[in-house]
Amino acid sequence: NGLSINAIEQSKQGILRVGTSNGLFQFRNGKWISELAGIGVNCFAELSDGTLLVGGNGGLWVKPSPDEITSTQTMLPGTLIGGLFLASDGVLWCRSMAGIFSYNGLEWTNHGYSKPESATYLRNFFRYTNIYEDTSGTIWFSDDNGLLSYKTDNLEFHSLNSWTWGFLELSNGDIWALGQVGPHIYNGK
Repeated sequence: NGLSINAIEQSKQGILRVGTSNGLFQFRNGKWISELAGIGVNCFAELSDGTLLVGGNGGLWVKPSPDEITSTQTMLPGTLIGGLFLASDGVLWCRSMAGIFSYNGLEWTNHGYSKPESATYLRNFFRYTNIYEDTSGTIWFSDDNGLLSYKTDNLEFHSLNSWTWGFLELSNGDIWALGQVGPHIYNGK
């Protein structure tokens, strides 16, 4: 139908979800259901209770049940959400134009790192925003000039001189990042 697809996943219940430039589409009971029409949907995160979090150009949306959806724009500053990730410790991580945020179930914490809203950065932000957790519990974020890592209340930038968007951890702990000019390795040294 000509829509740009920004995210796709299958829920724990087997529902296919697609985030597009014009809303959220879910394939349920043999048909496509459209929600959040007119909102660019960039990412999802499903909580353990089945609540769906939807991040997009209109902020962060919460879908506690298939028939209910609400906005949380007042809870989380920044209307452009590029990435959501639920870590193994239950903390929700969010990458937005207003910075990197975490939610521990009670409150949002701003870890900083906001970005300018230039046209080039915005185009690449949604294309290349990725969040990954390695086996040591470090949270990694793709960025326009390298990688960001978060461990024990410390957000650190690792320059690679390239956009990054995909991650892989090898058995020896090395992190490989797919970047605009090819793969990069980060081994912590």
